[in-house]
This record gives sequence, C-alpha cells and structure tokens, in this order.
Amino acid sequence: MERDIAKLEATEKRYHEAEALIAAVPVANPKPSGLLDAVTQALPPALQLLNYRYQSGQFTLEGVAFEGIGQEKGPYATFLDALGTGARPWTLKTPKAALASSTWTLNGNVNP
Repeated sequence: MERDIAKLEATEKRYHEAEALIAAVPVANPKPSGLLDAVTQALPPALQLLNYRYQSGQFTLEGVAFEGIGQEKGPYATFLDALGTGARPWTLKTPKAALASSTWTLNGNVNP
C-alpha cells in the first residue's frame, strides 16, 4: 500500500511539473487555434474535416463531403460563407464555387 501511495505521489508531482511547464510557455500565435475553433463551429454535419495543416502563416483544410456534392449552394458553400464572413484574422484563397467530388480542400492565410 505504501508503494502505491508513493507511485501516486510521484505521478502527481510529475503532473504538476508538466502543468507548470505548459503555463510558462506562451502561445506563439493564437490565430491558428482561433481558426480551428471557427472551423469546428462552422463545419456542417454533411462535411468532415480530415486534415488541418498550418505552417508559416498558411493553412490547408482537407475533408470529405457526404452530401451536397456539386451543389453551388450546398453545405460546402455554407461552410465557406461562415469562415469568410466578418472580420477574421485569416483570408481564404479563392475556393471553387461548388464541389466537384466528395473531397474538398481549402487554403488560406492567417493575417499577421
């Protein structure tokens, strides 16, 4: 029993040390996480995000569509409108107006 308590105390100590390290490291650029928050809020159930890449101010979103394929005003267009509307700290590169297939890719830049 004492050995179990010692293990738990050691685990708790490592946990608190890890928390302190995380708290001490400032977020270098919160804009990409804001973009990801906006994506998850705007993504309709008919679309699925498969990949999110961010590097040096540029991002790529890749996913698949389950319905609305090829529709000009389908779920993908609604998603684009939601991400591009209002004052956002990112800009979308001109995407295709409609889905040509079940996969989609969206590129853009996070503004400095």
